[in-house]
Amino acid sequence: MNEKTENAQPEAPQSLQITIQDLMVMRGVIDAATKGGVLGSGDLSTVGLVHDKIHTVIEEFMAKQKAVEDAAKAEPVEGEVKE
Repeated sequence: MNEKTENAQPEAPQSLQITIQDLMVMRGVIDAATKGGVLGSGDLSTVGLVHDKIHTVIEEFMAKQKAVEDAAKAEPVEGEVKE
């Protein structure tokens, strides 16, 4: 068999894929739960680690998006003369 076929994992249906918006919602839920006193002190370190991971993924995604947008703005439009 082809190696790619053997190691290929089926893609999850679109409705089961986690998006950056889902991560932003999860980060917001964690923030609200901690501010509202929903979590106990024993939960805070574990939840804090998850929050930090989610936050890092979101921030890295946003930075990459900004870089792509900046690069697109820097590319000359066809027929445009840059000075």
